[in-house]
Amino acid sequence: MIRVLVVDDHPAVRRSLEQFLGGVVDIDCVATAPDGAAAVSLCAEHAPDVVVMDISMPGMDGIAATASIRENHPTSSVIVFTGWGSPELRARAAAAGASAYLLKDGEPEALLLAIRQAAERGRPLSSA
Repeated sequence: MIRVLVVDDHPAVRRSLEQFLGGVVDIDCVATAPDGAAAVSLCAEHAPDVVVMDISMPGMDGIAATASIRENHPTSSVIVFTGWGSPELRARAAAAGASAYLLKDGEPEALLLAIRQAAERGRPLSSA
C-alpha cells in the first residue's frame, strides 16, 4: 500500500481527493491537512510515502512545506498539485524537492500515475 497525505486549504478538495484515493486498491490516504505547517507535523506522525501538496495556502505555503518535508522526512516524496501553471512556481517546487508538479485540471489518472511513480522512485523533479 502507498501511504498518502493530502494537503489543501479547501475542505471540499481535501475530501474529494480522500474519497477518490480511498477507492484505489493500492493507495491508503492516511491523513489530510489544511496547510503546510499541519502537513509537516502529520508527516512526522504518519510517515507517508507520498504527499499531495497544494501550493497556495495560508500560513506555510506548499513550497516551504515541501522543502521542510524533504529535509526532515526524506523518504516522503511530494507531488505539487495546484491550479497554478507558472514556470516560476514549477522551478521553485523543483528546487524545494518536489517529485512532480501537476495541475488540478488534469485527468485523475495522471495523479494516480504520479503517486505511484513518486512512491516507487522518490526522485525530485529536475530544475530544468
